[in-house]
Amino acid sequence: MELIKRDLQFAAAWIHILSSEVIHHRQRIEELSLKTPRARIVSYILLLAEMQEGAPVTLPVHRKSIATLLGMAHETFYRTAKELENEGLVRFDGQRIEVVDRALLEELVE
Repeated sequence: MELIKRDLQFAAAWIHILSSEVIHHRQRIEELSLKTPRARIVSYILLLAEMQEGAPVTLPVHRKSIATLLGMAHETFYRTAKELENEGLVRFDGQRIEVVDRALLEELVE
């Protein structure tokens, strides 16, 4: 608290960090509470595609861990991922995902 009181640059930086965290957690709560498992998976795939700037996308961890991260049972993740694949939107190959129809995936999360 003393540092915050004495150093305005530090205080401003600290406020920025805390604000970013609040925004991030609010978005996370919204995703988990309002979006369907399908929309959460699609959002995650699109986020990875954006972060990795290329195709195909590589999953950073096993699918079971991603299911937990996205707030669903791994069975739900596997079933929904298979549906997306059967619909021709993505192709799974181990830890790699090829985005086949990005435009349609983006429509699913809107």
